[in-house]
Amino acid sequence: MESPQPLTFIKTTVDELGVALLEICRPEKRNALSQSVIDDLVKAVTAVEKDDQARAVVLTGAPNGPFSGKYTPPSQRGLMRSAASTDVLSTPGVNNSPVKLKLKLIAKKLGQI
Repeated sequence: MESPQPLTFIKTTVDELGVALLEICRPEKRNALSQSVIDDLVKAVTAVEKDDQARAVVLTGAPNGPFSGKYTPPSQRGLMRSAASTDVLSTPGVNNSPVKLKLKLIAKKLGQI
């Protein structure tokens, strides 16, 4: 299955065994999560959730792997240029942000597949 709507940052396929592969295609940024990537991920997970063939999901980054699950809110990017980004779920000010809510939605949907 290819994604029904074109996504900029996520390539979605489901193989004959029912394994859905969600591949983040942003290698120039080590496949780091951004608002646009998260939006595409929500759309991809929603499409896989509706696919009766999908029995399992693998989330990876292109090409063949580098995947950074870090997110730096725009308000903190200048402060963190020389430091590693902090985990999105523990970043101050992100507790009830749309980013965290979307990530929780993704986790919930993945748990239902």
